[in-house]
Amino acid sequence: QMEWKKRGIDLEWQAYFELGYNPKFKYASSIGKTWSPTLAIPYRQTDGSVALVQHRLLNPLDSKKYLPDVYGLKNVPFICNPDMKQGRNLVVAEGAIKSAVTFITVNSKEYQVMGAMNKGEMKKVINKYRSVKNMIVIPDPDAAEEIRQVCQQSGARMLFLPEKVDDYILGNKITTA
Repeated sequence: QMEWKKRGIDLEWQAYFELGYNPKFKYASSIGKTWSPTLAIPYRQTDGSVALVQHRLLNPLDSKKYLPDVYGLKNVPFICNPDMKQGRNLVVAEGAIKSAVTFITVNSKEYQVMGAMNKGEMKKVINKYRSVKNMIVIPDPDAAEEIRQVCQQSGARMLFLPEKVDDYILGNKITTA
């Protein structure tokens, strides 16, 4: 629970998103089978059912920070409010943790926030939801130029930040009040 709090997600929101912790997640790394504590993130479909669980490794031995609980499942966006039907306002960020922190900070029933697993999936989300009247896309800084082109083609607006959105929110102490 403290690991989630460090990332800007308090106990109430941890319960809402059903976020978890695994002290010994086993996985195959570049040096063989090993384990790491992880933050467990359930990705829900619009009907609220869990499509997949992703693990954020806290002590990765190689460049992989995120691993699925089960391989071979279809990637879906992290939907912050599965009860909300497609509305007029959508914010898209790269990653579940970034989208959760953004959702908590926006704190409005008027905005749905989704997190794409990576920039390739972000492009798919932007294209899939291009009919949304007001889409704001917040890419990671290293993906901004690539995502800008997709935003221009789809009519979405892009918010460029000098750092990842969750780091920006937490570092600048941005709150809803």
